[in-house]
Amino acid sequence: MSIPTSPAFAHHSTAMYNYRLTKVLSGTVRQFQWTNPHSFIQIVVTNSKGKPEEWSIECGAPTTMSMTGWTRDSLKVGDKVKISVAPLRDGSNGGTLRHVTLSNGKVLHGAADNLKSDALGRPSGIDLPTLPKK
Repeated sequence: MSIPTSPAFAHHSTAMYNYRLTKVLSGTVRQFQWTNPHSFIQIVVTNSKGKPEEWSIECGAPTTMSMTGWTRDSLKVGDKVKISVAPLRDGSNGGTLRHVTLSNGKVLHGAADNLKSDALGRPSGIDLPTLPKK
């Protein structure tokens, strides 16, 4: 006996990002991870005190990114870039990619680019669960 099934799709929450804010980072690529389910950019920036700090930027899946012009070689260690992100709510050094501008001026877009948000900084159009009122 066979039971028909449909594919299951799972995804983690995006509640950790504040989509009302955009943080712009200028720095040097330390690592570009072209991996599933999400790619990541590790960038070293100089903070306001002149000290280097590393940021971890979440990107989309390689399949999705490749549809918007990305390749596994889009970023290389040592590249100077300017990255716009929706930052982490907790203030730690991370975010989700809006877009990255390469040193030659080329702009590569991320899934969070031009994403609208509600008053709480959640992406609009996404039905996020809420706790029941007491």
